[in-house]
Amino acid sequence: MFDVFATRLSDTTVQFRFVTTSSLRTVDNSIRYVDLVLGSPTEQQDSLLVFPTLARDESNEGSIYVIGEALWESPRLRTLLSVPADIAVVTASDHIIFSQDVEIREPVGLDLYPSIMATTDTSVSFQCLARRVFVPRGEYLPSSEMLRVRVLAENGDVVWRSDEDIAFLALVSLVQPQTAGRLHVYEMPWNGRTSAGKQMRAGTYRAEFIIPARPNEYVAFLDFTWPLR
Repeated sequence: MFDVFATRLSDTTVQFRFVTTSSLRTVDNSIRYVDLVLGSPTEQQDSLLVFPTLARDESNEGSIYVIGEALWESPRLRTLLSVPADIAVVTASDHIIFSQDVEIREPVGLDLYPSIMATTDTSVSFQCLARRVFVPRGEYLPSSEMLRVRVLAENGDVVWRSDEDIAFLALVSLVQPQTAGRLHVYEMPWNGRTSAGKQMRAGTYRAEFIIPARPNEYVAFLDFTWPLR
């Protein structure tokens, strides 16, 4: 369905966030609300109702996304590094439940939501949706490179990287988006060949998405099977 992020705001408060497309594989694809049931069945569980809003990425023809946010306050958070969650997505016609072990992370400036979309039988587009949480002091991009993608084999070898043999302009710019809550989609095309120009072998790979910001870069990972199915 979609991933839920949790950010620690204090010793006893966590903010849950998710971003997903507005289309679900249901009769009615509009989300009425999301119910987060937090904690394992063997302990006290808390329930959070999330009533999502809609937002569009910063391009004029950008996709529409569903965004949800909720705060959880509990003394148990002083010792928790993750929390099991049963997530119920309720539309007008369906009630979909899935589970996720949500890691509780320290605050970061951007939430990244990576994806891969096939453009032809042999080419894909790596896409990384970035949602601004806050702008860290002194953050910038040191060159014209805005997104770096690396494709790694199961043994960890890098079989392709977008920055190989590329001379980027020494052009300082800001990391997008700049406004809290806004969305921006980074894209990178790939022809399905290794850095040596060979066709990719069928198998399981990991894509590493990097926003090469300074002083701290942003990184997200996505496992995928090649060729895409």
